[in-house]
Amino acid sequence: MKNIKFALMTSLSLVLGATAVFAGNPGKIGMSGASYLRIPVGARGAALGGSGVANLSGLESIHFNPAGLSKIKKMEVMFFHMKYLADMDMNYGGIAFSMGDYGNAAFTAQGLNIGKIKETREDAPENFTGRTLNPTIAIIGLNYGLDITDQVSVGASVNYINEPLGEASASTVAFSLGVQYTHLWKGLNIGVAFKNFGPDLTYEGNGALEYVNLPSQEENSVAVPTTVQFEPAELPTYFQLGIGYNHYIDDVNTVNFEADFRNNGFSSDEFLFGVEYVFQKMLALRGGYSYSTQDDYIFGATIGAGLMYQQFGIDYAWRQTTDYFDNQHLFTFTFDF
Repeated sequence: MKNIKFALMTSLSLVLGATAVFAGNPGKIGMSGASYLRIPVGARGAALGGSGVANLSGLESIHFNPAGLSKIKKMEVMFFHMKYLADMDMNYGGIAFSMGDYGNAAFTAQGLNIGKIKETREDAPENFTGRTLNPTIAIIGLNYGLDITDQVSVGASVNYINEPLGEASASTVAFSLGVQYTHLWKGLNIGVAFKNFGPDLTYEGNGALEYVNLPSQEENSVAVPTTVQFEPAELPTYFQLGIGYNHYIDDVNTVNFEADFRNNGFSSDEFLFGVEYVFQKMLALRGGYSYSTQDDYIFGATIGAGLMYQQFGIDYAWRQTTDYFDNQHLFTFTFDF
């Protein structure tokens, strides 16, 4: 009973704290920085419609709920790749290891290649400087998960973000917290995660210099260097609450369900649903759906599959988008030691 009270009080504190800070706000769509922090990392969670704060575990759970990291027994290595919108490429790698009674730790590295961008400047011929940029955003993470009891787990993540663009760049640190309560009642699980809170993202560097002619200057005089003040951008903070259920049909067949609610600070709220069938802990078939009242919401149905053999696992997910973009394909490779 004490364990149940602890889990419920911790989860309630996170939910109330997140609700006090922000609520779903469609009027602020596109106003946050680092929106790539919301891109799902992991084919399994993506195939489940983006749900997973209650059921997911291991390295893949870090993006959804770092508390799931506590379920690693010895060591795990993970690689992830996806082709994101508009030909952007995302790659992710991580290694996690157990520290015994002191919990589990993981190091992660993520790169998002934006693709080629023509550099423009108002004083250049036809505004094109002749230089093409190819920026890659880097995210380096330190993560921790701990089993408080045999049912209650907590986790935290710290991500250093570096976002370069030409001669300017921006960097900041994003924090995430999570709690999982497993086997609450006959396979019922609850999870809550508070994601991406930290200092604003602000661009600095030589790229902030702009040469202008002041009104007081004479005609044809040399332009004066002026530093442009970039507006700080808040991180895309959100909290996600999920309820999962593991139904064990028999010794070889299992069906897992999850339904999540995501409260976004810079867009409308989302409702995420997923179901997974597992045969002999070797083959998994998955499906999901994400829904939002947002008029221009671009995501929808998801499907996927996974194959586990001894210490090796491979997962695939297909993610539906609207007619503006191609559908997405996600791949995850895991190794357990």
